[in-house]
Formats: sequence, C-alpha cells, structure tokens
Amino acid sequence: MNMQNVVDKKKIENILTNIIWDYDVKPYDLYLVLAGKRESAGPFTAEKIFIRILERLSWYDLLDIVGLDFLKRNLTGERIERKIGYVILRTEGYETIDEVVFGDKGDLILLGVRTLEGFSVMVDNIAHRFVAQTTLAC
Repeated sequence: MNMQNVVDKKKIENILTNIIWDYDVKPYDLYLVLAGKRESAGPFTAEKIFIRILERLSWYDLLDIVGLDFLKRNLTGERIERKIGYVILRTEGYETIDEVVFGDKGDLILLGVRTLEGFSVMVDNIAHRFVAQTTLAC
C-alpha cells in the first residue's frame, strides 16, 4: 500500500469504526491488515476487509485509507455472484420480510439498512442490540 496517500491514524480509526461496529476489532488493526503488516484482525482477512470497505465507504474515504495505487492493484474484473431470495427474518422479538443475498460459506453475516428499517429498529452500538424506533406513516 502506498502510505503517502494515507491520512492520519485518527481519521483512519474514525472511518473504519463505522464499518466494524458489530465486531470487537480495533479499527487500526484492520488498516494494518490492508497494509500487509498483519495477517488478520479478528475474523477479517485483507480480502474480507476490502470487500467490506467497498460495500460501506464512499470513494473519498476509500481513497483516503488505501490510496489509488492499492485500488488499481486490487480492483479486478472478477464478478461475484450470489443467489437472492425473499425470507422471513426474526430476531430479538422483531420480524420482517425482506429480499436477501445468500452468502457462501465464510462470507460475513450482516443485516442491511433496509432490513433494520423493516424491523423498525436502530442499532445500539454500545449495548450491541436493537432498539425500537417510532415509524411514522406518511
């Protein structure tokens, strides 16, 4: 990774905190994995971190963290295909029907914003649980 294109440690930690709120992993450890200085951080390998930041970060934040050279080396024409379908999701007393992407073994398990909106919940980042939210019908 070209370290010249990288912002300071505090900004990296702030950006990466938003993509790993659901794991007990230090944000800077993720950065060290991407930089090739660590093999993994918690359940995250460099490939899984890269996929997660591509899914969740703006291009500006992405460029700040990894730099253009890293992106050119790691973005390929490879297509990732997954099956999709509709499911009934139930957790912590909440229920919704949503369209989902079925992952392969080893893929990260996550709930998207649309699913959380279907549950009418917010995520409590401190207690790591769902909190009911008022839904207004317009």
